[in-house]
Amino acid sequence: MNRTLGYAVVMVLAVFLIGELVARYVLGLGTPPLSIAHNKIEYMFAPDQDVQRFGNRQLYNEFGMRSSPLADWGKKRRVLVFGDSVVNGGNLTDHAQLGTTIASARVEGSVFANISAGSWGPANILGYVETFGLFNADTVILVLSSHDAADPPTFLALDPNTNPTEQPFSALGEGFTRYLPRYLPNALRGLLFSDGASRSTDASQQQGMDGVDALPILLDLIVRNDVEVCIVLHSSRSELRDGNNAFEPFETALKNFEAPIIYMRDLLTGESSVDKVFRDDIHISAAGQIVLAEALVKCDAQARSLSSTLSQ
Repeated sequence: MNRTLGYAVVMVLAVFLIGELVARYVLGLGTPPLSIAHNKIEYMFAPDQDVQRFGNRQLYNEFGMRSSPLADWGKKRRVLVFGDSVVNGGNLTDHAQLGTTIASARVEGSVFANISAGSWGPANILGYVETFGLFNADTVILVLSSHDAADPPTFLALDPNTNPTEQPFSALGEGFTRYLPRYLPNALRGLLFSDGASRSTDASQQQGMDGVDALPILLDLIVRNDVEVCIVLHSSRSELRDGNNAFEPFETALKNFEAPIIYMRDLLTGESSVDKVFRDDIHISAAGQIVLAEALVKCDAQARSLSSTLSQ
């Protein structure tokens, strides 16, 4: 009896160990990039991280940018690219595949810094600039989606499933608690896992400005620092297919600023191209990051050209 129990314990431990090794080294779990809450930005990625996630490198420098440390920039032109998960690339995009990395390689003597986090909008970006400044930037590029117009920061407690603040105890445990629920029926998921409803939803909780209100303030701050600025407007896959112009609120807010606007939709041709560049309705694939890089390079060139014209 004791021998049978001993064998069972050894088997359970062996299965757990093998599962842990597979989850960590094959699936790339156990090392999520961590976030930190911030009283002005809402949240950002924690500084100084270099992790592998699903086989993709995620590098965050000392200011929470998905870019190399500032010391590596040297005397290169500095192009700050702000945005949400489209710019960030998420877990499925390697550092080398980022639009900012590609743009940096294309424009000799320039570095395109990636300052982004999931669901960031103009108000989050404004908080970041007010906190850290513009790092002696030559150009600022804002990458915006239509949903950013009405997405104010809420400053609620961070959801560990979307913005973990500490490393999980084990890679296997993370797989079960964070990813397995996505594949379970709703009833079973609700029975076995918490849905995060315990996070604060107090109506008195501080809430930031929406994107339309924050954008002019952000642009004014950038311009007052004598930095060139350009806007990239990123359409969702459904917006492209329906032919909808969902950017009217931003276009109205931009009327008083002489800032070039690049529409990502203008860089896409054909239905097959649209499908190729998207992972889902909003997020872009590695092919989409190449299109984003094209938009960033074009945006930077137009901002420089406009600045040169105005200075004459």
